[in-house]
Amino acid sequence: MKYAKRKGARLRGDPNIIGAELARLEKHHGTLTPDIVVESAKDPESPLHGEFEWDKSKAAHAHWLHQARMLIADITYEVEGEKTIRAFVNITRDDGREYKDTRSTMNDPELRAQVLARLQDEADDFADRASNYKEFARVCEEIKNASKRTRKRKGSSRKQSRKAERESAPPPVA
Repeated sequence: MKYAKRKGARLRGDPNIIGAELARLEKHHGTLTPDIVVESAKDPESPLHGEFEWDKSKAAHAHWLHQARMLIADITYEVEGEKTIRAFVNITRDDGREYKDTRSTMNDPELRAQVLARLQDEADDFADRASNYKEFARVCEEIKNASKRTRKRKGSSRKQSRKAERESAPPPVA
C-alpha cells in the first residue's frame, strides 16, 4: 500500500514508512491507539521516533499551549436566545496567530474574510473526507457547489489560501 501525507500534515518522515509502521502496530496489537504509538516511538530505532518531541520541558510547554487553544475554543456565548457561537476566533497576523472576540472580528472586513476563508477550507476538507461514504454524498455535493460559487465570487483559490496559511503557521516543535 502507498501512503501519503494528509493535506497540511507536518510529518517529518516518509509517509510510506510511517504508514507501514502504524499498520504493523495495528496488526500486531489488533488495534491502534495513541498509547501504542507513543510506546513504540520511544525506541530511538522506531521510524516514529522522530515525529515526537522527547525533551520533556518542550513537550510539556507544547501540550500546555494545546490545552490553552482548547480552553479558548470551548468558550461560547448565546446569540438570539438559542444559537451559540464561539466567543473567540483564531486569526493570523503578520507576527503569528492569535484569538479575537468573534463579534469584533466579524465587523472587520479583512478579519471576517480570513475567518470565512478558513471555514470554507474546513468545509471542503470535511467534504473530501466524507465523500467516501454514500450517506454523505448529497451534503458533500452541496458543500462543493457552495465552495465553487464562493471562491468564484472572491477570485481566490483553495490552493492559494492553504499556502498562505501554511506560510504563516508556526513551525512544528523540533
